[in-house]
Amino acid sequence: QPDALHYSGVLAHQHGRSEEAIALITRSLDLAPDQPDWHSNLGIIFQDRGKLQEAVVAYRRALALQPTHANAHNNIGVLLRAQGMTVEAEEAYRTAICLNSNQPDAYHNLAILLSATHRTQEAVTCYCKALTLKPQYPEARRLLALAYCVIGQPDKAVIVCEEWLKSEPDDPVALHTL
Repeated sequence: QPDALHYSGVLAHQHGRSEEAIALITRSLDLAPDQPDWHSNLGIIFQDRGKLQEAVVAYRRALALQPTHANAHNNIGVLLRAQGMTVEAEEAYRTAICLNSNQPDAYHNLAILLSATHRTQEAVTCYCKALTLKPQYPEARRLLALAYCVIGQPDKAVIVCEEWLKSEPDDPVALHTL
């Protein structure tokens, strides 16, 4: 039962048994190799375990099976950025966004890359989009506030933090950022 093996693997990973999860999902893929989501899930587990080359292989397999797999594009972008391949990572994030414009993580990841490459104004736009899609996104809020400071708009940074504190009044990161 490849479905049962796959979902047992996902569950094992969620319970901190990642090596078992890798074995179960790999077995499921031996039985049903043409499942792009399963390859992507395997890539996520490899990535979490620090097995980056294996993660890239899994994501590329997912993309070979389904070139429109937005999540795999986003995830491979993370790995490419970590390897210093910013041009390729940006392309992967933009592809993910083009395929699914409702993916807050892709906007957030693109914004981080844009900030790191000194395109902070563009990053602000991406952080705002990520927050529009996922209003309770603390890391995007924090980085948006910092980006506003970088581009010389600390008044907007204060507004971001004050809005954040309205929804989470005791959040120590929000308080610190403000």
